Amino acid sequence: MGIGALGVTGIAAMALGVSFAEDIRRIVLIIIGKV
Repeated sequence: MGIGALGVTGIAAMALGVSFAEDIRRIVLIIIGKV
């Protein structure tokens, strides 16, 4: 159970990190586009 919970937390953190990176990339592109 401990390993399962750890795995789910890891996967969620990884997905969150990817979406966060995408948001940053999108914001940077928008800023560069306006400049």
